[in-house]
Amino acid sequence: ESFIDILEVGLGSSPGGHDAVSLIAVPNTTTSYEFVNLSLTQNEVYYAKVCATNGARLQTCVHSDGVLVDITPPLDGVVVHGTVRPGSRYQTDSGRITAHWYDFGDLESTVDYFSWAIGTTAHGIDVMNYTSVGSNVTFSANVSLSLGHVYYVSVVCYNKAGLEISDVSTGVTVDTTQPVPPSADDIVVSIVVNTC
Repeated sequence: ESFIDILEVGLGSSPGGHDAVSLIAVPNTTTSYEFVNLSLTQNEVYYAKVCATNGARLQTCVHSDGVLVDITPPLDGVVVHGTVRPGSRYQTDSGRITAHWYDFGDLESTVDYFSWAIGTTAHGIDVMNYTSVGSNVTFSANVSLSLGHVYYVSVVCYNKAGLEISDVSTGVTVDTTQPVPPSADDIVVSIVVNTC
């Protein structure tokens, strides 16, 4: 059995093709190759092709299973607080925060995963740094929250091409105090009697 004499790589828009990048010779010990400066079409699948030719001039070619070109970030979504009353601007729990997000998506490579963080400013991470939550769209964290402070949940959506988009909630305020009713002196009652 003879050794590999010639190794060639190419790139095509169909399995086994090399119409995007014609076959080019590379060192016969090459195990990976990076195609650069390409003009590829968005939402098109491309296939790498490798051909090995031995000393007897017998050739075998194989191709990859394809990669989808996605140069656009995911679609933006909405982040809200709570699960019982989504979108609530207030909560009584000072030891836990829950958020839900929806409408994120990706038309080409699909959504890969989400990360979320909690901060005292929009996109802040001072309460909890970004943490991956996989494909979950509702998540809770046990954190220490201060009475009267506003907290924001930031969510980053990643597509399978590694591109991302982020969004942030409108904020939730921790309020554990009971409402104070007005005193009797502050209440004015008017009675109107209609007589016919």
